[in-house]
Amino acid sequence: MVRKHLKRMYAPKTWAIQRKSIGKWITRPNSGPHNLQTSISLNSLLKEVLRLTQTTKESKNISTDSKIKVNGKLIQELKFPVGFMDIIEIAHSKFIILFNHKGRIVAVPTKLDLKPSKIVNKSWIKGKKLQLNLYDGTNLIIDKDNYKTGDSIFVKDKKIIKHIKFEKGATIFLTAGKHVGMFGKLEQEIETVGSEEPRILFSYGKEKYQTLKKYAFVVEDSMSSTEKIVEKVSEELETVPKETEKIIEKKPKKETKK
Repeated sequence: MVRKHLKRMYAPKTWAIQRKSIGKWITRPNSGPHNLQTSISLNSLLKEVLRLTQTTKESKNISTDSKIKVNGKLIQELKFPVGFMDIIEIAHSKFIILFNHKGRIVAVPTKLDLKPSKIVNKSWIKGKKLQLNLYDGTNLIIDKDNYKTGDSIFVKDKKIIKHIKFEKGATIFLTAGKHVGMFGKLEQEIETVGSEEPRILFSYGKEKYQTLKKYAFVVEDSMSSTEKIVEKVSEELETVPKETEKIIEKKPKKETKK
């Protein structure tokens, strides 16, 4: 049974939140496509990460009035888990969820309409059909086996719109490890022995580094320019908010009859 509440002090380290300055409790996300470490509730996203609201009541108003979309679907449930690579639409603004260099969840502006989905496994199901298992727990049945584990795809209406291969020269985003939050170029896969986890070599500027293959997430080349924005947003999250931006129009008070 999932607990309804979560103390700020014990929230995952991936959450970029104020742990001592405000309140004792924080909204715990429901079970969903992401685990607790890689997601945050919609309410906490609005209040703590985007800092568009100050109270749960304000979050409720904005989720009702502004028609918030997560990956194209309308979401009003404030405990909905918003996680890595999800695309959030609020009014006329769009954000994508990433990790910064400290491994914390941030939301940065984006022009993407569809999120990239990493293929983590492939499996055969009843009827001799091939199924792609994606990083967020979703599955997709395909007709032709043109895809490999580690590739990224863009899906719309259960159809693959775009395919990016996990190959030399591909732009990758590092999701964990000491290089988390970096955008690099895949150089090669490194041969491993026995039970060693698969590793890769990637370049970052003029330097080259090694990391685990499972940490590499293939993205579009254009996303590499997002890294500077991620760090700028991260610096802002380190400060205690004085006053959040108000994007909710205050409803006029009803006049009382004298």
